[in-house]
Amino acid sequence: MLDKLFGYRVHTLIHQLCFFALCVGLPLNKVVLSLATMLCFLNILLEAHFATYLKNIRKNKIVALTLLFFGFHFLGLIYTSNFDYAFHDLRVKLPLFVLPFVYAARPLQVKEVKHGFLLFLLSLLVTTGINFYNYHQKISEGIFLDIREMSLFGSHIRFALLVVFGAAITLIYTVKRTKLYWLFALLFAWFSYYTLYSQVLSGVVAYACLMAALFLYAIAQLKIKSLKWSLWIMFVGSLLTVGIAMVQFLWPENEDYIYGELDYASAEGTIYYHDTLSTFFENGEPIMIYIAEEEMRREWNKRSTIPYDSLDRKKQHVKYTLWRYLTSKKQRKDAQGIAQLTDEDIDFIEQGITSLEAQNGGLQNRLNGLKTQFQTYAANGNPNGHSLLQRLEHWSAAVYIIKNNPYFGVGTGDVQDAFNDAYDHLDSKLDEHHRNRAHNQFLTTWITFGLPGMILFLAIWIVFLKGALRNKHILALAFGIIALASFLPEDTIETQQGVTFIALFLAVFSTQFHQKTEA
Repeated sequence: MLDKLFGYRVHTLIHQLCFFALCVGLPLNKVVLSLATMLCFLNILLEAHFATYLKNIRKNKIVALTLLFFGFHFLGLIYTSNFDYAFHDLRVKLPLFVLPFVYAARPLQVKEVKHGFLLFLLSLLVTTGINFYNYHQKISEGIFLDIREMSLFGSHIRFALLVVFGAAITLIYTVKRTKLYWLFALLFAWFSYYTLYSQVLSGVVAYACLMAALFLYAIAQLKIKSLKWSLWIMFVGSLLTVGIAMVQFLWPENEDYIYGELDYASAEGTIYYHDTLSTFFENGEPIMIYIAEEEMRREWNKRSTIPYDSLDRKKQHVKYTLWRYLTSKKQRKDAQGIAQLTDEDIDFIEQGITSLEAQNGGLQNRLNGLKTQFQTYAANGNPNGHSLLQRLEHWSAAVYIIKNNPYFGVGTGDVQDAFNDAYDHLDSKLDEHHRNRAHNQFLTTWITFGLPGMILFLAIWIVFLKGALRNKHILALAFGIIALASFLPEDTIETQQGVTFIALFLAVFSTQFHQKTEA
């Protein structure tokens, strides 16, 4: 319609600009995503080549399955009771219908997709740079933020997936020796570093799965059988070694720690509290020994504006932050230990910094955090405040719901209500504000739509991965691996940024399976 009105290919231009806006907006801004999604759909409706659209969609099995999956959300309204939540869910999931429909009905050219990827990488470079600079600027000012607060442009979890996808694009462009491949190599190094530094577990898992999958794909392409088998054995051996090392690292240390003879009282004569059975450790040192709490309370309150029995700026009990920090410095938890703290140390503790190592980012710090989570759980069985342990509680509740609603699920709107009931029935230790949904897209799908919905969801990804392998479309394969890895610890398509990421590139890559040239 607009082409005839203006005498120019206006619809094509709008179609391209919307794709470019989506690529830029994914790391940057939800408003851009919303506007681009609405505009691209309106553009298709105004162009009104519906016969062509239907023909293109029919030959794209992946998009057809995705649209059918979106239709399940309407079927789920039949047996739901919480319509407020159901309609909210439909609004969030709208990109799952709009973007596959638009970009399958009117496929982009390979050149347009490449330009979109370049804009995505540019947006990602700018946003990661701003995040990193702002975080370290705060540190230089003595303000220590939670590492999750480094992400200024949306959820740190969804942003981490975008960074991993950026790493995949730049790695593949580097290996293919694309023009300016050295620049892509630098970007790959930056995105890889950012992924590890930001400590987002789902991002690290997705990155590890991506690297493993690409390595296995490369092995499969080898013609020399002896080399292929040698690399297979090396890969499996490395995997087992890393797995065993992780178990040993995370295992509570109290069984192996030799305490020796412990002093009975502090220099002031206060009798120490010692618990040699405790699994609480910090930097390899036991926390629950040499505790003279009254001395600590008195001396801490003299030096800090935050009372000893109050909360630090991360909403943690400041006394426990203090205990851990003193332990990390190998100081006793008494008046003399407090006296050894500098003013800078006091500020760190008030900020919620639990150890000297916790001031630094990186994967090692994240692993130390996981170790602390397991130690805490081994000590008191309390999962609250620990992301991984809370997920185990979420998954336990999810399995309970599935056992009671295996075939048709609970419907589009009743998911959170079902979880609330499950937590009560299981007598979960989770606090009310931690009683969330599954944090696993596979479980959430089964809970919502039952076994048929789960089978359909899996079918989409099986067909997609088969198409990527058949067409040797490495970037599509990388996207599929990242998406599936993200579904394990997160409800990826339950948020706008996540569902837009999945829906957009699922549609774009699936249309390329029918084109001769790979993006």
